[in-house]
Amino acid sequence: MQINSFIKAVEGYYGTYPKSGVRSLVAEYLVKFSEAQLGILWARVLLGYTGQYKHVPDIAIFEKIAQEISNEDHGWRIDKRQPRIEEGERVTNEEGLRFIRDLLRKLGRKK
Repeated sequence: MQINSFIKAVEGYYGTYPKSGVRSLVAEYLVKFSEAQLGILWARVLLGYTGQYKHVPDIAIFEKIAQEISNEDHGWRIDKRQPRIEEGERVTNEEGLRFIRDLLRKLGRKK
């Protein structure tokens, strides 16, 4: 499954993201997954995230489900270029600013 197909499937089932900026952030987050992993992630989202309340799943939901899959299957490999932050771990201001700047640059925005 490709990123655009994943996002279309999510929006088709749960409703559209309220702002196009959110859709862009989700797309940027999903880059770290292979097409096969996106298919698995989509299947698990369907099984684990209810559409009952019409809330579109966000990055936090995808990350939680990806972590659950990772904990169950050690063959599940996520792109290591993006640093993993463990629960309770602190991020320095510099690391946070670097992440935000890189993300904004990738999204085509300045600063």
